[in-house]
Amino acid sequence: TSGGTLCKNFMVKGKVQMVHYRNWAVGRSKAYGVKGWVANGGDSSLDGGHSRCPTCGCVLGHVEGTSQAVDAFVRDMCKGGPPHSYVTSCKVEVADCYYC
Repeated sequence: TSGGTLCKNFMVKGKVQMVHYRNWAVGRSKAYGVKGWVANGGDSSLDGGHSRCPTCGCVLGHVEGTSQAVDAFVRDMCKGGPPHSYVTSCKVEVADCYYC
């Protein structure tokens, strides 16, 4: 934390693309009063070197706010989602703050 702000990165895998997961995440961020960004990972199963793409089919994000709000937001990202989505794994790590 820096100045009372906690910052985390997250990567959610499962059925989280083409199901409005990012829009759902934006709605949850507004509910918790946190800031950051959310994006789809890679859009093909292989990278340029024909290796498995570690971010393909996942949702990546960065969140900043009070520790209580950030932890609650990340908990939602890791266990929930909009209808027709599901999470199979979620990786979360403390990150540098960018003061979004």
